[in-house]
Amino acid sequence: MINNGKAKGRYFGIILILFVLFLSSTVGAAEGVETPKKLNLNLESSPTVEEAVESIEKLYQELLDEVHISEEASQVVKSISETISSLQDLSADIEVTQYKGERADKVTGHLMVSAVHKAARLEFNSPSALRGQIILADQGNMEVRVYMPVTNEIAIQSMSDMGEEAAAYINVTDVSTLFDFSQYAVEVLESSTIDEVQHYLLQITGYDDQVQYVRVGSDTWIPYEITVYEDGLLFGELLFINAKLDQSFTEEEIKQLPKAKETRL
Repeated sequence: MINNGKAKGRYFGIILILFVLFLSSTVGAAEGVETPKKLNLNLESSPTVEEAVESIEKLYQELLDEVHISEEASQVVKSISETISSLQDLSADIEVTQYKGERADKVTGHLMVSAVHKAARLEFNSPSALRGQIILADQGNMEVRVYMPVTNEIAIQSMSDMGEEAAAYINVTDVSTLFDFSQYAVEVLESSTIDEVQHYLLQITGYDDQVQYVRVGSDTWIPYEITVYEDGLLFGELLFINAKLDQSFTEEEIKQLPKAKETRL
């Protein structure tokens, strides 16, 4: 898990969900788990959604007070922020790779996020154990739905039962927070021009034990590659491919799931 179960500032929602929840689904599928399980296994001491969000916001402000950033890096972060804050929706093919020693586990899928409908949807393409599985975070209804094609079931859990995980889902449905690096120390390591597009390699620090390297281009200002190092070791990579902005998704496009038996957890 990227955060070892702890909130380390506003670690944008997509990274948290992909590495913590989606890769854990890979483990479950590999072990032949066919029945739906609760998304949060430790509910007894879980804080409420309001408490989780309040706790994270407090930590955000503490980190903001310690941020140091160059003028060039500040302009890049500002361009990313301005682009994201005006977005209505986005979609992209994604590749997430987690490294464990010499082993690399890869998950691919298609992501859709809508600020208008307050929802985020990820449909898996690989590995085969997850192909066709869909995770839908619906902030409007304050619930998460997971469609599992192997059993033709939809597991539903209220965000109010999910503590800090719910705060992460709320963040990922808020397009303006997806790539908010303004609270971290940012340094421009490289810049180059390719086909009239300016490309930047950013180093993001400010986590307890992590460093992120982010690649972004001036054509969309949507980061297309994020590499994470933890305790000096390569931990994972996240690629956003063919990112498309403001396609005016309908509610049905982002929220509709296949017809299946529904189980509330």
